[in-house]
Amino acid sequence: MIHLSKKQVFALLGLSFLVSCTPGAKKEQGLSIISDSQNIVSTRGSDGDQFFALIKLKTPALLEKSIRSHGVTLVDQKQKADIEAEQAQAIAQLIKLDPSVQVVYRYKMVLNGLAVVGPRTIFDHLPTVGLVTKWERVGNFERNVIQANEVNGSLTDDLNAHNSAKFIGAEQLNRLGITGKGIKIGVIDTGIDYTHAMFGGAGTVEAFKSVDPSVTNPGFPTAKVAGGV
Repeated sequence: MIHLSKKQVFALLGLSFLVSCTPGAKKEQGLSIISDSQNIVSTRGSDGDQFFALIKLKTPALLEKSIRSHGVTLVDQKQKADIEAEQAQAIAQLIKLDPSVQVVYRYKMVLNGLAVVGPRTIFDHLPTVGLVTKWERVGNFERNVIQANEVNGSLTDDLNAHNSAKFIGAEQLNRLGITGKGIKIGVIDTGIDYTHAMFGGAGTVEAFKSVDPSVTNPGFPTAKVAGGV
């Protein structure tokens, strides 16, 4: 059984969330990796022998060829069948690399891909899976721990060496003169479902439906949120 640290679980959830908000994000039936956190959250330190990745397959996602008719998004049913067949074939090939590979989510709408967990030893063999066109590993990025006895010079050097721009590779763009100046960024945040059992909630449909989205918590910064209640 694969055991992940809590930090790794939430890193994987964060990666999956990028595409899991669409109807095409399908949770694997029969896999307890998300529904039963006790099977994947370990109190032991990470041994670094696993990888978590989002894998993109060849067939275009459903929304790439969908059409809108009378306010409804219509998808190509043949393309949908092709995606499902391709994903099944890719999963079979991944399991051949190592039987312990687990598929966490399947994506069809905005991305034709799979979120997987598996032994680090097979990561370099992903190119041998002919249906895979691209993959991204989950990474961890944390705020620096600032020591009280650090002098200004060494502190500045440390922050320059460990910042988000370096982490995402933006420094390469900076050297090309691309700074991001003038670009507007919109952040859409649906928040956390605190009724979910993983976050200490009841984990029931009734608990989820009992939340009134028109009522905000007194501490919520409504004035700073565009479109806030």
